[in-house]
Amino acid sequence: EDFVFYRHLVSKCGSVEHTGDNRTGAGDGDDEATVYELFGGGLVGELRITGEFGSDYSLEESFAAGKVLCEGEVSYCGGLVGYSQAPVRDSYALGDVKGYVQVGGLIGSMAQSVSNSFATGDVTATVTYAGGLIGELSSESQTVNIEKVYATGNVKARYGVGGLIGYVYLDSGDTDISNSFA
Repeated sequence: EDFVFYRHLVSKCGSVEHTGDNRTGAGDGDDEATVYELFGGGLVGELRITGEFGSDYSLEESFAAGKVLCEGEVSYCGGLVGYSQAPVRDSYALGDVKGYVQVGGLIGSMAQSVSNSFATGDVTATVTYAGGLIGELSSESQTVNIEKVYATGNVKARYGVGGLIGYVYLDSGDTDISNSFA
C-alpha cells in the first residue's frame, strides 16, 4: 500500500512523485504532474495479465486528467496506462505526456484491443515511438482491433511518430483500425 496523493507526494521507494502546488484547476496556473522513474501511467503504470483467467480482464470506463512525466530512460509512458496486456474500452486521458520511448496520449505500449476511447494531450518521446493515442502497438499472435478512438494532441519524437499510433509491430497477429482519427 504505497499511494501517491495530496499530502503524500512521493512513493516509499522514490520512483513516483507528485509535483505542483496541489491546487486543482485549468490553465497556466495548474502545474500538477506525476513524475515516474518506472512504467508510467496517469492511472496504471503496468497492467500485465497472466494466468488462466487473464483473458477475462479489461480496463473500462476509466480516465486520467493530469500530466504524466516519465523521467530518465523509462519505457512505456501513457496518459492512462504505461503498458497494457488487457483490452481498454470507454476510457480517456486529458493531460500531456512526456517520456523516453513508447509514449502515448492514452497508452504507452499496448498488446490488446482499444475501443471507444480518446486522448487530448500533447505527446513527446525524447527518442522514439510516440503516438497521439498509443506509442507502440504490438501483437504476437492475436488480432488487435482499434475502433472508435481518436487523439487530438500534437505528437513529437525523433522517429516512429503517428497522430494515432507511433509504431505497429505484428509477428503473426493482425490489426484492424476502424472508425478512428487523429
